[in-house]
Amino acid sequence: MNIFTYCAAAIFCVCGISLLRSAKSEITPYAVAAAGIILAGTAISELSHLKELTDYISSYGNTTVFAPIIKALLVSMLCQFTAEICRDFGENSVASKVELGGKAVIIYLSIPLIKEVLKNAGQML
Repeated sequence: MNIFTYCAAAIFCVCGISLLRSAKSEITPYAVAAAGIILAGTAISELSHLKELTDYISSYGNTTVFAPIIKALLVSMLCQFTAEICRDFGENSVASKVELGGKAVIIYLSIPLIKEVLKNAGQML
């Protein structure tokens, strides 16, 4: 899917949700969540090319630096998406905790990268 089709679908979803909201429909939050899930699913499907990139880079050797960066990127995208769904349902507190959990996981994922940096700094001295 190209970006123009994706953006057109998002605008279509927003227009439909606005119509539901103006009719004071009780299904509006569910429509918002469904639109978000469909759009996010479409965006995530575009990440399939990332596997090809990781295979290409790993063929050159050590992935100690590259793997944590990709994992952190995916964790941040997943947590942001989940937090936005929580906010759509009015649960700001849960959304904040999801973001906090994502940050903690990213810190944990960065430990091998920090070790590699310290090892290289020690070799330079």
